[in-house]
Amino acid sequence: MVRKVLDAPMALTTDGRLLAGATHVTGEEIDAQKALARALKTGRRVFIGLELSKGEAAVAMGRLDDALAEIVSLVGYRERG
Repeated sequence: MVRKVLDAPMALTTDGRLLAGATHVTGEEIDAQKALARALKTGRRVFIGLELSKGEAAVAMGRLDDALAEIVSLVGYRERG
């Protein structure tokens, strides 16, 4: 079975790193095994992940929204204080 790579052009990690989508770097549709082999050959760090289900993504986005709102309120508080 050929596993396709998610065709997102870029991803942002929680530690602030930007990841380039393999299909956008190579300009061709590739399967997961080929993408991993190519990525490993670059000598760079490789991130392997799984796409969240719609339900999981909704929960994650809700939690992320709450966390970001809390951060903004703390930064705003420090500037006012």
